[in-house]
Amino acid sequence: MYSKYFSAETDANADGIIQGLIDTKLSNIGYLQSKALGRYLQYHHFSHIYSSDLKRASEVCLKR
Repeated sequence: MYSKYFSAETDANADGIIQGLIDTKLSNIGYLQSKALGRYLQYHHFSHIYSSDLKRASEVCLKR
């Protein structure tokens, strides 16, 4: 099974900026989105996880 999830909203996204590789922090909405994604995925089991090395990607993974 293959699943793909994107990082949550950043302040730049909210301002209409597509940032790509610019390392920006999550917005308040992004924080809530990451918590919701965590609740959704908490009982899923994965054999592999691939992630960006950007700070916002690790922020999504670490939000509890």
